[in-house]
Amino acid sequence: MLRPWRRVGSEGNAPGQFKGPVGLDVDTTRNQIAISDFENHRIQFLGKEDERVSAVFGTKGSSNEEMKGPNDVKCDSLGRYIVADTFNHRISWFDGNREHIQS
Repeated sequence: MLRPWRRVGSEGNAPGQFKGPVGLDVDTTRNQIAISDFENHRIQFLGKEDERVSAVFGTKGSSNEEMKGPNDVKCDSLGRYIVADTFNHRISWFDGNREHIQS
């Protein structure tokens, strides 16, 4: 039986709370963990060491900066974020400042 080593967050929509955390990746350029928060339509970032919320971006919608059910997030070696945006039917790239690059 596997037991969690550590738990972070709770259910809700405030920073540090989640509704359907479904994907994550480690951002080694900023020493943080990026987590796709599916039902809150956003990406949250937690510090790898202290697990505090360092940033949150995304709101529900269909413009380039908005998301509808982000299912996964990946971080590349250049500090960019790639988001699988389920209900907008797209993959979106964001720069290190979380500004939209392309879909």
